[in-house]
Amino acid sequence: MAAVWLVLAGGMVHAQNASSPAGKPEPADAERMVWQRLRGTAIDLSVGADGVAFALDREGQVWLRRPGSNAGWSRLPGKFSRIDAAHEKLAWAVDANGALLRYSGTLWREITDTKALDVGTSPAGHAWAVLADGTLARFDARQDKFMAEAGAPLHLVRVDVDERGLPWVLGADGVPQRFDGRVWIKLPGVARDLSVGPDGTAYIVSAEHEPMRWVAAQSRWQKLFARADVVAAGAYGNPWIATPDGEIFAHQPDSKPGVRAQDNIPQVFTQVLSWRRVRGSGKQLAISPRGDVAALGENGEIWLWKGQDSWTRVSGKLAMLAIEPGGLLWGVDEDGRIVRQANAGWKEMPGRARLLAVGADGSAWIVGGDGRLARWQPAAGEWQALEGNPAKMLRLAVDPAGRPWVVRDNGTVAQYDGKQWADVPGIEATDLAIGPEGSVFAVAGALPWRYNRLNKRWEQLTGEVERLAVGPGGRPWAVTAKHDIYATAFFNEERATAMASVPAPVGGATATTGAVATIGAPPATSGAVAAARDPLGPADFRLVPAVAAQDIAIGNEGSVFIVVFDGTLARWSNTRNAFIAFPGQFTRIAVAPDGKPWGVTVRGEVYRHDGTNWRVIYNIVAQDIAIAANGAVMVAGTDETLYRYNADRAGFDRVLPAGDNVAAPTGSRIALDPRGRPWTVTKDYRLWRCDRTPCELQAIAARDIHIGPDGSVLVADTDRKLRRLNPATGQWDFVNVAADVVAVGPGGRPWIIDGKSQVWSSAFFRRDESNDLGVAGSSTSNTTTTTTPVFTFTVAMRFDAVTLPVGFDNNAVPPVVLAVGLTGQIGMIDASFQFWTYNTARGVLTADTKVPALPWTASGNNSVRALALAADGSYWISNKPQGQGASVGVWRLQGGRWVQVQGLADCASTPGCSTPAAFGLAPAPDGTLYATSEGGNLYRFDASLQRFVRVNIPPPNANPMADIAVGPNGHLWATTKAGTNPAYAVTYEFDGAAWVLRAAARSNELNACLSGFSNAAPCIAIGANGMVYQPWNSRLRRWNASAGQWDAVSNSPSMGSFAVGADGRPWVWDGATTLYKAR
Repeated sequence: MAAVWLVLAGGMVHAQNASSPAGKPEPADAERMVWQRLRGTAIDLSVGADGVAFALDREGQVWLRRPGSNAGWSRLPGKFSRIDAAHEKLAWAVDANGALLRYSGTLWREITDTKALDVGTSPAGHAWAVLADGTLARFDARQDKFMAEAGAPLHLVRVDVDERGLPWVLGADGVPQRFDGRVWIKLPGVARDLSVGPDGTAYIVSAEHEPMRWVAAQSRWQKLFARADVVAAGAYGNPWIATPDGEIFAHQPDSKPGVRAQDNIPQVFTQVLSWRRVRGSGKQLAISPRGDVAALGENGEIWLWKGQDSWTRVSGKLAMLAIEPGGLLWGVDEDGRIVRQANAGWKEMPGRARLLAVGADGSAWIVGGDGRLARWQPAAGEWQALEGNPAKMLRLAVDPAGRPWVVRDNGTVAQYDGKQWADVPGIEATDLAIGPEGSVFAVAGALPWRYNRLNKRWEQLTGEVERLAVGPGGRPWAVTAKHDIYATAFFNEERATAMASVPAPVGGATATTGAVATIGAPPATSGAVAAARDPLGPADFRLVPAVAAQDIAIGNEGSVFIVVFDGTLARWSNTRNAFIAFPGQFTRIAVAPDGKPWGVTVRGEVYRHDGTNWRVIYNIVAQDIAIAANGAVMVAGTDETLYRYNADRAGFDRVLPAGDNVAAPTGSRIALDPRGRPWTVTKDYRLWRCDRTPCELQAIAARDIHIGPDGSVLVADTDRKLRRLNPATGQWDFVNVAADVVAVGPGGRPWIIDGKSQVWSSAFFRRDESNDLGVAGSSTSNTTTTTTPVFTFTVAMRFDAVTLPVGFDNNAVPPVVLAVGLTGQIGMIDASFQFWTYNTARGVLTADTKVPALPWTASGNNSVRALALAADGSYWISNKPQGQGASVGVWRLQGGRWVQVQGLADCASTPGCSTPAAFGLAPAPDGTLYATSEGGNLYRFDASLQRFVRVNIPPPNANPMADIAVGPNGHLWATTKAGTNPAYAVTYEFDGAAWVLRAAARSNELNACLSGFSNAAPCIAIGANGMVYQPWNSRLRRWNASAGQWDAVSNSPSMGSFAVGADGRPWVWDGATTLYKAR
């Protein structure tokens, strides 16, 4: 079919049919639509559920476009042949060699031992791939590999995944097929490309290059009047296409189109549920977040699943059952009495209940005898009633956030959002269950259903059931009307398999008797006096009285050290049942395998104890320290760089990247596994697992982390709850105790410090304490420093000259101007005002010949004042404000031409401004572009007004701002213009509330940048990792936030202009003829 493209105002394009192929009648409702032409070309397209688009250009390079009226494309790393995205932070791609890679929002990571032709992902991240042999495979996140899908069609070439996680495919013959959860269904037509959107809308491109949309109600494809090679379904079902020439068009790419009534998608199964009959019978089930399964027999007897079709009887009888994260049971008997499992049996709790449920966070809820909802308050030892209850509640469940969901007696479902109740329509339920990750299941009409949060609808699953319980990963167990038990996963067996490879604790063990306020001395005959019960729960912890601490550490042999609240050190004594003072004063500590402590002082100095005295480790400043079971020592520097201790030279070596395309691990908190491999917590509370390459981001936000000698990983999460990694499921199990700091000892038993600085122990470890007092008494070297640090810290940094290509003008005047974009793009302008970009993959500078000439008559005395790369990768420039005139100001490259941006001419309205003097530019991580005005005030670009508007933050100390920069935390940094008070330049950081002094020149230390009004040298620059640099006395220096000081950069070139890369490494133009970049 030929098509005529009509270009309308604003870049909109209307496709009209010119003719139809002979023998192919047009559908009566053939659809015409308005298309918007987008910049660039593409060989593949994908649009995520958040509206973020990914495109591969003709060279296979990756480009990203966020939705918005002024959206543009930003370059991402990588070069591929196929790509598909769930959202901005999750995408999959296949390269030219068939390698499969996953994008986490920062890095691409290859899935090893897999070659593919195509890959697709659902909005929730369920990935499927067509392997190199044309077979279909599904990604198993737990095993980190693709698993062959039995029964799938063969000889496939394309795959995409709908919002239910089910695949749609194209065979080599072009025939489209989809899987409905039970069988494969062939669809009409022959296609060359296929895409399914987050709302279930499906498209193909026919063999005749016609894009078509699937009309499920009529089981046919509807033509769209356009020509395409590639199609992608947008966030709301709106199509995107790439034409045979590679041009990109989209229908309403930045808005939600109207709903089409004919596109109601028939119900299909959410996922393939393979039910397996479990031996035994029951009337109710309960599953903990770690996978412990409990059942109530037909007569109320209590059973625990042991795996391999085996159950163990628990004493007592109940009418209702629930299970907390640690595996302890709750129940309600026939008389409504509430009980909770204790070490010696059952403990009766206050009150009476008709319904009972416990959430993945440990929250226990009941519907009391009076019909009111209430939550258990452990501290008060009572039930707290919830105001405003739904009437006549039939079923109760609790989500992972501790909020109740209910089923009323009429079958309607409602959820509590923390303030009010909201109905969840579309079902008449008889049962309700919620998984530890938040998946919501219900029973209606004797069928299981799952709630699809994305589309806000209930979706039917396979099976006939009466009651449900949901375990890790959203995998349910069920009880039928005949009381038969069925399961979709066997968590206990998975955990047992994983635990078989974990060493058992050495020595005997005795169980604790519950949380009490005082501690008796542990029996001297025990090998490791620890509560061996697994799972770990609140009853395993005992308060250590009369002490307040800020850090804690445990050695392999059981030595427990704390940093007391005043910074002093103490060591636990089993024989004295108390902490005994130990010389030293620290903020963070760790314990070596032989029980000797290491520490970090308040000034970042690192000390180790040699058994007699404290010994300082020179030339390192740290904020955290960790020691592995094998003796490896690692510290986190003040900039989150990691360093490993080198015993041969008694110093620390920087931890380098494992490969050319892999970033080195970083963090502000650090833990080491038994083999010395790091796990880290970055300053934004992200938890990274670095025992593999590259580091993997974990699905939990953490404040602290520690790893025991047996490999047990525990964290204190950002909600100040203790969590433990379940190696079988990959889930973080709730221990349900409050924790700010955690340390793990032998047998995986933790000690914690809570938000009140109280110390809690789950075990006491037997060890030889005979030399403790002697070691403490002989340690004469104190670690307290009251004067200057023991050394002056210098950042060791090597610089390499960058080879300049032919045509690059490196004359000293006008100077080279540098800038780094938010995505790491490096751009510069040479002395002839030619624009260049740095190709990181090839390590070369490439001329950007698409940039037109500067919008003013540029010269050595009228050159570029500042260069910035906006969030969409576009260029912004300014020239020096002095002299005034129509060409003076800030300009942006838009649509292939320079457009002047107004709003910064405020010298006349600024008190004390006699000569215009600013036009510094700085992009922020959120995409905002900031600028300093003629009067030295702060402005931001308003996209809706297309001009700069004043920011309501006054200049620091009423002095005009010259240069600005924005850190990844959103903090503004500014250097003021020298004046009369003070007479010299000052650098400040705005912490969100006030300007904080960071550097005050006493003479001409900042001259190299303040002369930037004519030579473009910035006064401050910040990398995407937060590293802040400044020129000082024509040399570079870096801000040390932990020590509150600036650290000199060794071997710094003489300063001209400079910029800081995304990895925190500076690029420096020496003001003469040479460009340098730091290694």
